[in-house]
Amino acid sequence: MHESDYFSYAMILLPILVIPYLVFRFQEEQPGVAQTILYFFFLACCATPLVTEGAIAVKAIGENGEPLTSLGHFLRDALLPAIFDIESDIFILMGIAVLIVFPQLLTYVVCGISGCASAPIWISGSIDLLFWGIAKSFAVAGGVLISFSLFCIAKKWNLFLDIVPHDRELDNLPDLIRSFGFGFIFLLSALILLWIRLIGREIPFPRLLVRFTNRVHTWATRYNPTVDE
Repeated sequence: MHESDYFSYAMILLPILVIPYLVFRFQEEQPGVAQTILYFFFLACCATPLVTEGAIAVKAIGENGEPLTSLGHFLRDALLPAIFDIESDIFILMGIAVLIVFPQLLTYVVCGISGCASAPIWISGSIDLLFWGIAKSFAVAGGVLISFSLFCIAKKWNLFLDIVPHDRELDNLPDLIRSFGFGFIFLLSALILLWIRLIGREIPFPRLLVRFTNRVHTWATRYNPTVDE
């Protein structure tokens, strides 16, 4: 075995070792977080073979994995690539967060000049939506990749090779191991994102910054009667 092979297997084993650690940490801090993201992961694992077998049963996909109808083409050529198009999901979720947050901030600044501003709302919720949405995309992609790869191996299809991500350091690994590796890397990415969000919530703001923002908010809302209610 070459030295590069050891490095490749190490990259595959690292997520498998780190995932249980993060799950246990979430269980100590916020148990619902790990349970929810793992639910999406295993939901994707279970739904993938059911949907594929259903498509075969209604003859939308042939026994060789080739699409036979428009539904089969949709599943293979549209839905499957869309699941792994995480970059598009990130841009869409960021766009939604920007549309929610920035108009409120601009409104707050303009109205604050005249003293009739109101505190922006849904800021924290928008950030949660962004992190959870991206994490869900990673978890689902990981579950589908692992489950569909196993399904294709059982059916002797080569279709899964078209959806397995490529990496120069991992392309020398067996196909199934590479599929599992990227699947667990996706799941690890989801957990890391949510862990970053959890840590971000717990970091206290500097007192000087808190005092400054409180003074700015008091000045910006000085003529808003609803603030005192």
